[in-house]
Amino acid sequence: MTAALPIRPDDGLGTPASVMVDTGSGPHPRQTGPHPHHVVVAPGGRFALVADFGADRVFVYRFDRGTRVLSADEPIGPRSYAVPPGSGPRRLHFHPDGRTLYLLNALTADLHILDWNPWNGRIALAQTLSTDSPEYTGTKSAAELGTSRDGRFVYTSNRGENTLVVFTADQRTGRLTLAQRIPCGGLSPWSFTIHRSNRWMFVANQVSSSVNLFAIDLRSGKLTDTGNSMPVPNPDCTTIPAF
Repeated sequence: MTAALPIRPDDGLGTPASVMVDTGSGPHPRQTGPHPHHVVVAPGGRFALVADFGADRVFVYRFDRGTRVLSADEPIGPRSYAVPPGSGPRRLHFHPDGRTLYLLNALTADLHILDWNPWNGRIALAQTLSTDSPEYTGTKSAAELGTSRDGRFVYTSNRGENTLVVFTADQRTGRLTLAQRIPCGGLSPWSFTIHRSNRWMFVANQVSSSVNLFAIDLRSGKLTDTGNSMPVPNPDCTTIPAF
C-alpha cells in the first residue's frame, strides 16, 4: 500500500488523501505479494514512482500536487517498469537532469540506469551494472542508493560483500562507470546519508551496530574511511535534517 498524507500547518500528518494498493509477486520466498519499498516524486511533481520489492516492478502513478491524490494512469491499472523476476526493487533516485532514473535491486544487487520520460511517465532500460565484485559468489544483497548533489557520482551499499560502491555519472547521458569499491567499515551497510556539503557520508552498519563516517573527495567522488564511528544498536537508517 502507498499512501499520500497531507502535512498540516502544525507539521502533523493529516488523513490520507489517497491510497493505492500494488499487485503482483515474485519467485523469491520473500516475494509472496506486493511490498512497496520506496516512493519518489518525479521532478515536476506530476508522477509518483513506487519501487515494489515483492511485485518486481516500479509502479508509476499520476500525482496531483494540489489534492495530493495518486491515481492509475491506465484503465487496467498503473503503468509500470518490470525488472527480471526475483530482482526485488528497493531504491529509486533521479539524476538532477530529470530524465535519468536509477533503480537499485536488492535481491540481485544490481543497478538499473533508466531513461525517464517526464511527459508520459514511461521508463526504458538503458544500462545494467552489478554492485558485486566479479569474484563474489555469496548471497546477493544491495541496500542503499544515493547521488551527489551535482549528479556527478552515484553511490550504493552492498550487504553481501559489506562494501560501498562508487560510480561516475556521464553528465550528458547519466550512464555510469565503476569508480571504487571499498569496505563499509562494519557489517551489513543497511543505509547511508550524504551530508549537504557532499564531503561526508554516514553509513549505518546494521549487524555490527555502528554508524561509520567516510570522507568524500569532491573531485573524484571516492570515499575514504575516516576511522571514526559511533556505536548504535542495529542502525538501519540515517538522515540529516533539512534545516
